[in-house]
Amino acid sequence: MNVYEGGGGLPNPMKNCVFLFSFIAFLCAIPHDVLSRTAGDSLHVSGYVQMWGTLHEELENGSRQLVTKDEAQQSASGFSIRRARFSIRSNLWSDRIAARVGLKLEQNIALLDCYALVRFGDCLNLFLGQMKIPSTYEVQTASTELDFISRTTISRNITDWSLARYPPGFKSVIVTRTKSNLRDLGIALKGNLWGDTLRYFAMVGNGLGANWYIGGKENEQFADANGFGELFYAARLDVRPLQWVTVGGHYSVNNHDNMRVQGEKGAVIDLRRKSMSADMALALPYRISASGMVAGGVIDDDVFYEDGKQDYVYSGYEMKVLGSIIEDLLEAGVRFDNYTYEINESGDRIKENHWTFGVTYHFKDVFKCQLNYVWKKTEERDEPDRKDNILFMNFQFSKG
Repeated sequence: MNVYEGGGGLPNPMKNCVFLFSFIAFLCAIPHDVLSRTAGDSLHVSGYVQMWGTLHEELENGSRQLVTKDEAQQSASGFSIRRARFSIRSNLWSDRIAARVGLKLEQNIALLDCYALVRFGDCLNLFLGQMKIPSTYEVQTASTELDFISRTTISRNITDWSLARYPPGFKSVIVTRTKSNLRDLGIALKGNLWGDTLRYFAMVGNGLGANWYIGGKENEQFADANGFGELFYAARLDVRPLQWVTVGGHYSVNNHDNMRVQGEKGAVIDLRRKSMSADMALALPYRISASGMVAGGVIDDDVFYEDGKQDYVYSGYEMKVLGSIIEDLLEAGVRFDNYTYEINESGDRIKENHWTFGVTYHFKDVFKCQLNYVWKKTEERDEPDRKDNILFMNFQFSKG
């Protein structure tokens, strides 16, 4: 099983099928109390599957068949397994020390969460291992709890760009297709103060992303030469001054000068990344909630153009309103989000604007169905706005 996201190519498709079939069978068939009867309260098993149904996605592409010159289809429809996740959490000593392991089963089989937890109380918890990094509020939200099917563009990208991934089109020894899975390896502190009035999350990590590690000759890893203290530092703070108001934000810096990757004959690179965000959420009367967020960051590695200019500057914001139509059963909402970026300080700022309209149906904690329509518009100086709106559904099955 290849847990390195960027290495070794795709795993055996048959192996994926076996994992997914076994996982879905587990979710559907295992009695809820089997594990609690056999392991007491020390072992907790959970998992979920998200299957997407693309009803109609515009796909203006200009491609043609090689022989007949027939124009390619200008839309997409079909089904896919978006996420299949499985995790085990075990209390190792009373409820003070615990460990968690989580796997990603769709596409490449990969390790997601792998950490030990030491609880000193509500105000202080120590985490050591691979985990989600401090980032936007939407990154901190579990995929099973998202209000819409997809995270906003800024939230999908900000973690990758804060760590070691490069935007499409950038040449680098670090594979551009590889995603961070929102995670990094390191040590973190989390806690609540004054009840839920203040929550904090501070982390120091490698800054490379999930399943990419740092080590010298004693323990050779992806990066084998890195200066002392040149790591990823991030923190997030959430404050609730009133029961109906929550304000939060994060800041991260990732600095590696002259880091060598991929062995003794590998390339020497710089990583210089920063990101930040601020958000506010309001719980309004009549079961209505509203929230907004601004975020942005910079990639200043000077790895592509080598002219001293910032490689990539990006920012974005979102606003959304949600209303509960039938409490704990049916809700509807609308969201607007923007993503803006500029390459090599060219002066050409490309803007992507999205309107998302959605309806979500819940059945207890076992099943969720979401229907979203996303209207997309891109403003670019030299390229026309291509048709890429989408109407799609998410079917989620979860347990534990």
